Amino acid sequence: MVLGLAATMFLAPCLEIQTFFLAAGTHGPAALALLMGVYLLVSVAAMCALVALASRGLRHLRLDGLVRHERHLTGAVLVLVGIAGFFVDW
Repeated sequence: MVLGLAATMFLAPCLEIQTFFLAAGTHGPAALALLMGVYLLVSVAAMCALVALASRGLRHLRLDGLVRHERHLTGAVLVLVGIAGFFVDW
């Protein structure tokens, strides 16, 4: 249940949190403020934890060869995104 809710919130967080806000709204402004504070703290903590884990994982990769060609790679990615945007209806 919790894992399913977390996965759903990752894909579309506004859909699930609105139910909590509607329920908290029936208990007054203090409950809304508490919910906003908790949601803010949990969201920021989750983002910081994910960035820290990704940063730790990236340190283990040997990316020295990419540094020499970073401008070419960035340009190639931008061109590919432009081409994809032309052919795919976003």
